Amino acid sequence: MKKIYLVFTFFYFCSVVFAQSSFFRQKPLLFFDKKSNQIIIIDDDSIIYKKNSNVKILLKHTVYPEKLNQYLPFNIDNKTFFVHEGCGVVLEYRNDSIVRVDKSFLHNNQFNAAKFIYNKEIYYFGGYGLFTSKNILIKYDFKYKEWEKIGLLSNNVIPPITSFYSHLENNYLYIIGGVQMIGDREIVNDKYIYRLNLKSKIWKRFKTDFFNNHMSFSPNKINNNIAFINFKSNMFLFDYESQANFNFKNNQFSVNSNQFNINYPISSYIINEDQMYIIIHPDNTIKKGFYVLHQLPVKDFFEMKQFSKEPFYYVEQPYYLYGLGLVLFLGFGFFIYKKRRFISYYLNPSLPFQYWILSQALYFKGKKVKHLSEDDIKILNKIASHPNHFISLNEFNEMFTIDYETENYAAIVKRREKKLEVFLQLLANVSSYDIKDLLHERKNEVDKRIKEVLFLPNKIKFIQK
Repeated sequence: MKKIYLVFTFFYFCSVVFAQSSFFRQKPLLFFDKKSNQIIIIDDDSIIYKKNSNVKILLKHTVYPEKLNQYLPFNIDNKTFFVHEGCGVVLEYRNDSIVRVDKSFLHNNQFNAAKFIYNKEIYYFGGYGLFTSKNILIKYDFKYKEWEKIGLLSNNVIPPITSFYSHLENNYLYIIGGVQMIGDREIVNDKYIYRLNLKSKIWKRFKTDFFNNHMSFSPNKINNNIAFINFKSNMFLFDYESQANFNFKNNQFSVNSNQFNINYPISSYIINEDQMYIIIHPDNTIKKGFYVLHQLPVKDFFEMKQFSKEPFYYVEQPYYLYGLGLVLFLGFGFFIYKKRRFISYYLNPSLPFQYWILSQALYFKGKKVKHLSEDDIKILNKIASHPNHFISLNEFNEMFTIDYETENYAAIVKRREKKLEVFLQLLANVSSYDIKDLLHERKNEVDKRIKEVLFLPNKIKFIQK
């Protein structure tokens, strides 16, 4: 796939989208106006920029609290509404002006909530405000111009929660991760996925192992993740190293390296047909400290990967089933004890290291090993090509030879030993193993002059992903 390097395509984006206003000192309001079928930006509550025109328009508006960059856009039919991020105040975009349409007040009660449109109505769920987390669902009543609380069945299933990921799929609202605030303590939700049936108003709870297996996306790091983007039936999470893709329709996920090299948090985004518009706040660009608008093709940004068959969430089984499972496991264990030739196949202990070949990711006990160099990757790929087999040191010489014609053998060997030493030291640091436990050496049985090595004996599993 074609990689998208935002930092290096800076001039391209500036030349095609809002060419005269690509930089903003304050976070602008980005939205799509269905009535005019245009991408629009409002800067500093005063100036309107339209994609199809380079003309700046002075914004007219009625009185509303705080700045527009603290409001979130919602499109219903051909109308565009804005709701304060803490809920309460509702505005409408009309003919290049902003009009307040609610009879409510500034709630400041549901920051970091799930915000979505369902059956042409605006909803807020959960969030944080007035020193408490919430597990309430409210919607805006267009007739009475007020917010109303929606009664939910089994609402005790989900605790008051904030700073979570959310996804709307047909009639279901999914709540993923998040934090519970109990006094001054933060309780991280890394075990469960919550799903609300918006028709029946019933909550269900599912178990997930995703966060434990992929620590970089831990809920307590949600604010450190660069992007959280919903697109059709998929949700995409980005951190500085990895990309997680979730398909809620099929309950499948995959984790890959961050192939887009997105190094700055995304402040806001909209997707219109085949184009995606994002606003980022970079710290180190040509204009440091400015918000920057980028446009990129959806097909490049969201190229679909082969999803893992592993489910993202599953039904939590009653405890008595675990007891039954334990009995069956012990019975099976006794059986294979009698059939010793099967022991090595069925009872192979879990291996502490895992190397995902396609994504070039190394894990130790489920935690990703960071700061792998290109040389480390070369060595791991070499080991993966000979899994659990001794490899001649001469094969590593070939990997680290710069020029066969000019280099002498001693220089090549010295370079090889240094690279292998650094690699082994990295493994020792992350695992606390002695280096002698990470490398076995022997002489070739046919030619005793040839030295062979076995890396991570009985300690690594290779996965073709």
